[in-house]
Amino acid sequence: MKSALAGTMERARSTFSTISLGQKVVIGLLLIGLLLGGFFFFRWITAPTQAPLFSNLASADASAIVDELNAGGVAYTLADGGQTIMVDKDAVYDLRLQMSGKGLPAGEDTGYALLEDQGITTPTAVGAATGLPAVEVVRLLIRRQWREGDVAALKATSRRRVSAYQCGRGGAPDHGSGLRPQG
Repeated sequence: MKSALAGTMERARSTFSTISLGQKVVIGLLLIGLLLGGFFFFRWITAPTQAPLFSNLASADASAIVDELNAGGVAYTLADGGQTIMVDKDAVYDLRLQMSGKGLPAGEDTGYALLEDQGITTPTAVGAATGLPAVEVVRLLIRRQWREGDVAALKATSRRRVSAYQCGRGGAPDHGSGLRPQG
């Protein structure tokens, strides 16, 4: 074993002594670049991926949620001047459920309060908002596997409704959707 290692080392020394100084510098720079690239790749791959837990929060809601996260030992970062709370991407949905169970965020412009303000509390109202029959809304809500296009259609309808809602609250007008805020 020692003789095989000694023979390999002797071949490496003899090869290294036959190359020029310029080649040695290039090899050294390539090795440094490879080590730096490996270091930054490792840092990138092991960095936690974060996603927003909640955004556009009132300061009271943000404070209450941060207190709950600290009590649970959950790592988080604040963004957008404290209005957005970022947590580990894999824990977002569990944490949202936990916070919802504790009544957070409690602001009146969040969660079901938006729907209740617009009168969207029954399958009939959801159907009227989305342009679907109430029976189809119930099927969508209880379906375990959605068909292709269901989510895209609901997202498009949601964007139109939010635009119309913002228009009624002093936001930008929603030209062309034909929807008006319900009041």
